[in-house]
Amino acid sequence: MWHKFLWFYPKGVLYNWRNEFAGTVDFDLFSKRFLTPIDDIASSVFCPDKAKCSHSCDRNIMGDRKKAPEGACLKMLKPDLILAPADIIVCKLNASEFHKAIALAIGIEPYDDRNDDVYTWQIGSLQLKPGKRRKVFLSYRQEGPFTREIAELALSEKEPFIIFTFYHYDLPRETERALSNSQISRFSLDEILEITNDCQLKLLPSCSDIWGDIADFVKIEEKKQYRFNLPSGTDWEDVSIHFLDKHSISITVGGKEKVELLYNEMGMADKRNTKPTKDWHLLETLAASGGSLSWKSTKANQTFQQQKHRLIERLCSIFGLKSDPIPWDSEAKAYICRFKISPDTKSTIYHSRLRAD
Repeated sequence: MWHKFLWFYPKGVLYNWRNEFAGTVDFDLFSKRFLTPIDDIASSVFCPDKAKCSHSCDRNIMGDRKKAPEGACLKMLKPDLILAPADIIVCKLNASEFHKAIALAIGIEPYDDRNDDVYTWQIGSLQLKPGKRRKVFLSYRQEGPFTREIAELALSEKEPFIIFTFYHYDLPRETERALSNSQISRFSLDEILEITNDCQLKLLPSCSDIWGDIADFVKIEEKKQYRFNLPSGTDWEDVSIHFLDKHSISITVGGKEKVELLYNEMGMADKRNTKPTKDWHLLETLAASGGSLSWKSTKANQTFQQQKHRLIERLCSIFGLKSDPIPWDSEAKAYICRFKISPDTKSTIYHSRLRAD
């Protein structure tokens, strides 16, 4: 069924969409969710009897197209297909909704963006442990054009990526070898996804962990600690830190300079196993706690004192500032961050705090 999308992409006649998909899904739901009518009327539709008809030609639209259109086989020289006016409306695939449904089904963060042409889209990005992302593309091309496209895409992208096709086909051996050497992963939708009758996209049971091998393969590389070169007069109150996810943050200084960093770029990766250090986890706790930890908190114990000291040294090194960024506030009886810090609102620790409150 997945290969049929290529027949109609980027647009097709409603009659043809229904003729091909109605036997697999609830077509009313399908058309409402994934099809968008455009201001165009078809001049022909598929022959509904191609399997039996020896002529194998489309049916040309005849008659009053706005009230009572008919489909005529020109070989038979007569109209014999009664159509509704809606049948000959041209509909385009709602790419944004379709790509979002695919992204959510395969477990990636949706991101809908056409690449250089209408046949290649970035539909999302995959968060890999421990903190790296890979772009995920969807190609509407078939074998020959795809072979050329994937080579061009590999040259334009600086990092490894993942690409989906609608159905599986073999590529030239040299192309497969080049993809493997570049750590580019290729999947086909027909091998991992199904569309249910109610138009829900679901992973096939055998593909519940399709990203496992990729995630295990990717190792975070060691990077030098990032250091800001801040202008004179900058202090902690000018710094804003926001967690994008459990492995990366966005830093803004003075409302102008914005940098996205992984924990290893903050110097907070354990050299033994590349996982985040306790310094990183403490920073994450401070974000989830609104930038403060009271003495009553179970986190503010003696171990916290030691971790806080290491975290302060790390932050001072990164930002080139010397004063204490997390001082004790005697009135509030809590450690208060002088810089602004906010959590990833999707994180477990954030929602655990909301339930506790």
